Formats: sequence, C-alpha cells, structure tokens
Amino acid sequence: MNKAEARFNYFYKKMYDYEKYLKIENLKDGYSYKIWARNAYVGIWVASEKKFDISRYKVGGNPMFRGEYHWDIGEPLGTAKPLAVIEKCPFNREDYIKETTQDILYYLDALEESNPIIKGYNTLLQRKEGAIKFAQHLSRKPIEGKMTISEKFFLDGKIMSITIKNETIQLEIESMGNKFDSHDFITSFAKKNQKIYIKALSDIESEHPFQVFHSYLGKRVKEVCLELGYKPTDHRSKDIFGIDASCTLWEKA
Repeated sequence: MNKAEARFNYFYKKMYDYEKYLKIENLKDGYSYKIWARNAYVGIWVASEKKFDISRYKVGGNPMFRGEYHWDIGEPLGTAKPLAVIEKCPFNREDYIKETTQDILYYLDALEESNPIIKGYNTLLQRKEGAIKFAQHLSRKPIEGKMTISEKFFLDGKIMSITIKNETIQLEIESMGNKFDSHDFITSFAKKNQKIYIKALSDIESEHPFQVFHSYLGKRVKEVCLELGYKPTDHRSKDIFGIDASCTLWEKA
C-alpha cells in the first residue's frame, strides 16, 4: 500500500463520523461538488430532489447515470456528504437527462480526476477497476435452476450465505400480473419471504443494507423478466419506505 492509498483509507474511515460537511441549505442548485459518497466522489447538486447526479461504475468499465441523496436525508437513502464546491455545471439538467447523458458522464469523470478527494489518489481509476473485477466475478456460470447470492453478489469481503432460486423470483413475478414495477416486487417479496429478507440484510456488511439488497433484487428481477418477455421502461414510484424514487416498470409484451 502506497502513501496516497493509506491516506485515502484513513480519510474514508474518518468520514463516517465527520460532521463538518456542507448542509443542504448551503448547497447551490446545478453546481458540482467534491463528495464522500457510496458510489462517486464528485456530484452535481439537484436541489429539488435533495440529491447529487453522479457517474457510477457498477458492472464493467462503462459508467451509469445515477444519483445519491444528501446524508441528512437519513437512512437508508442518505449516502453523500458534500465537502467542497467545484464549479457551476455547464450543462442544463433537462437536456442531459433526455439527450446528452453521455456528455455529463464524461464531465463528471473528468471532474473527479482533476479534483481528487485525496491528492495523488485516483478514485475514478479505482472505481473502474473494481467494476471490471465485479463483472468478471458475475461472469461465472451459476448452477442450472438456481442462482445464489453468494454466486452473484458480495460486499466488503463478506458473501451473503442464503440461496434465492430463480423459481422463487419467477413465481413472485408471475403472481404480480402483466404490469408491475421493481418497488412493487420488493415490497411483495419482503412480505412473502420474510426469513430470507431478514437473513440477507443481516449478512450485508454495509451502513445501508436495504439499499444494497434492493439493488440486488432489482438485478435478479431484470434477468428473469427479460427471459419471460417483459419489457422495461423508466419509472418513478414510492419505494418500501414511502419515498418517491426512480425504478423500472415491467410490462408483459
């Protein structure tokens, strides 16, 4: 471990209890900030939604346009602590959401590289490499007929130990009819599979286990829905906590 990496690890651990971050009332809509967050270290503040637009690397080397809510929103969604303003974003949000999303991703990545959270440590490179390794991990072929969390997902070095069969996901999907969204699925799944749900949450070593497991379920739903001929569209609805958030609407073709 070099000195820059050691400084970053020290910084990251300290940030959990750090209280001198910028509060919501001190942020400027449409400005970019250095942030300490779950999935990025630079974000554009969206005042109306109390979140930062970010460039996220999850699986593979291509970024995704996502958001992280301000820390003061509270658990389980509040994951971002803004530390310093960078500049006013040169893009109009309505434009980059609809037509120029790739441009904003390039912009955010360039900002993260030119405004390091720790001098000498490239967080963008580390995020990309981690996502590529994760993609390689997911490429391992699961046992036919079932797919386990341990084969498909791990976090912070600990693998979740429960098994969720494809059949379980498929039965839940079919019980919901020809049209539903991912929030509907998660709510229904949690009610009907309470032991599995609670066990999965307890296995996740994260400050935000709900967010991690719900993301995992969303991926499993996508895999099975596409096999069953459902078509996805972007959607918004209330999640399991009653918070209006983005999700995927699935409709049988």
